[in-house]
Amino acid sequence: MFMHLDLDCFFVSAHRTIDKSLHNIAVAVGGRSNLSIFSNEKKNRNVTSNSGAFVSNILTNDSKSTFENYFKDSDGRIRGIITTSSYEARAYGVKTAMSVSQALDLCPHLIVLPPNYPLYHDLSCKLKQLLEKEIPLIEQFSIDEFFGDLRGYKNEDEVYEFAKFLQNKILKELGLPISIGISYTKYLSKLLTEYAKPCNIKFVKKDEIRDFIKDIPIDDFPGIGKGFSLRLKKNGIRKLGQVQKNKELFYSWKKNQGLIYTIVFVGEMILN
Repeated sequence: MFMHLDLDCFFVSAHRTIDKSLHNIAVAVGGRSNLSIFSNEKKNRNVTSNSGAFVSNILTNDSKSTFENYFKDSDGRIRGIITTSSYEARAYGVKTAMSVSQALDLCPHLIVLPPNYPLYHDLSCKLKQLLEKEIPLIEQFSIDEFFGDLRGYKNEDEVYEFAKFLQNKILKELGLPISIGISYTKYLSKLLTEYAKPCNIKFVKKDEIRDFIKDIPIDDFPGIGKGFSLRLKKNGIRKLGQVQKNKELFYSWKKNQGLIYTIVFVGEMILN
């Protein structure tokens, strides 16, 4: 049994922990290329232990910058891209990797904040420490995602209540909403997290997994790149349910496709 935990719109949620006025409104965090390396201007930087996943040792804190001096050039042009946005902003069509200018066109009242990397790093480390006290074995997958290995620790009847306990504890102690997916393989648990968002728990029992995944597009499965997706579609495989019917095809391919089928796609060793 595996659990995947994913903080909801993490960067925005992090800012909300220190500014309650940002709750329940359209908020986004944006970023710009780090041109300061060519500047003589003094910058506030912190050297970290790099104990978070995918976090640089040197973190620049732009949290004291304003929208005007961070996102606007001297000619008044708005630069930068959206890193993440709140669900209130997403309702207007604001998306990650969208330009800040386009986001403001879609949502004129959007509050766009400069990043605060030390804050994100600190909260990620605190979440890791919290999970290490509650789960025997965890794996940090990114700055805002973790896997928990519950094998031999929690059974099927206990796992949902345990996930609810963790969700409440994280919200109470860190002020961060989190979504949790639970399944019998790691990547199925990650897939289920997408059905848990925002701030819910999704658990599909063993005898319900086949029916649940059968109509899910293969592009929605974590870890499937464009090249592999194209190869599957050329062989008539467009949904996860079709993977089972093409078992021989997967095992005929070289490299790790057989392993992907066995362990990742449908967890054959458990489901059969």
